[in-house]
Amino acid sequence: MNDWTEITVYMILTICIITIACVSLILLRSARRNGKSVLRYVGFLGADTGLFILMLYFFSTHPISYKFNNNYVYSHDIKTVIERYGDFDTGHISESGSGVIGYYIYTDDGPIMPDHMKHYYWIKFDANGTVTDIYDAVQKGG
Repeated sequence: MNDWTEITVYMILTICIITIACVSLILLRSARRNGKSVLRYVGFLGADTGLFILMLYFFSTHPISYKFNNNYVYSHDIKTVIERYGDFDTGHISESGSGVIGYYIYTDDGPIMPDHMKHYYWIKFDANGTVTDIYDAVQKGG
């Protein structure tokens, strides 16, 4: 899934959640005005709020790609990260134990100014195996 598809899915989810919240609020207000039970609408509103919170949490922990949890990567050493996400696609580990590895995430074939290059989820780590940086970039040299 490329970056454009991911953004589109996030936007659709956000619009759906906001629409459900607005409809629930309108129905809740209408039910209160007519003296009907509001529990069902409060339940919809509560479920919608829960979905919104889960969506925000997911977006904050997966800002680069839906496949990789940045909080997990930062809180574990590189060996644990490799065990969880599998063998890396590119990169190197030096003799001292430091290095940078990359996992393929997408090829930019988007509709507006695509670069048609493979983008990687790069993880930089020190000699102790502690992750020091995470970023999205293309492979060096294009």
